[in-house]
Amino acid sequence: MRIPFTIVAILSVSGCSLVLVDGPPRPHPTTPGEVVACSENSAWPTVDYIAAGTYALGAAASLASGDLTESEAPAFAVSGVIWATIHFVSARKGKARIRQCRAAKREMLSRMPRAETPPTVTPPGSSGGR
Repeated sequence: MRIPFTIVAILSVSGCSLVLVDGPPRPHPTTPGEVVACSENSAWPTVDYIAAGTYALGAAASLASGDLTESEAPAFAVSGVIWATIHFVSARKGKARIRQCRAAKREMLSRMPRAETPPTVTPPGSSGGR
C-alpha cells in the first residue's frame, strides 16, 4: 500500500511542539554550572496555535459553505476539528515544556554561587566622585 507524499508531509509536521520542543531533562541537573538543555523559544507552539485556528476556521467554513455536498461538508468539518484539536494539544504541551524549561533554568541559576564584586579602589589624589 502506497501512502501519498502529501499525507506523509502533513502528518510529519502535525503537532510541531510535540516533536520540536524539548522540556528540561529529568532529573534536573544539580551541579551548579551544569547546563540545562531545553527549549525556551515559543515559536513552535505559536505555529501550532495558528494551525489550530486555521483548521477550526476551515471546519466552520466547510459547514457554512454551499460549495460542498451534504456528505462532504460534515467530513471536512470533522477532519478540521480533529486537526485543530491535535495542533491545540500540541501547542499546550509545548508551552508547558517551555515553562518547565524556564523554571529549571531559574532554579539552576539560583543555586549558582554569587560572584563577589571586587571593591572599588579610588586612586590617591582623586576626588572619587568623577
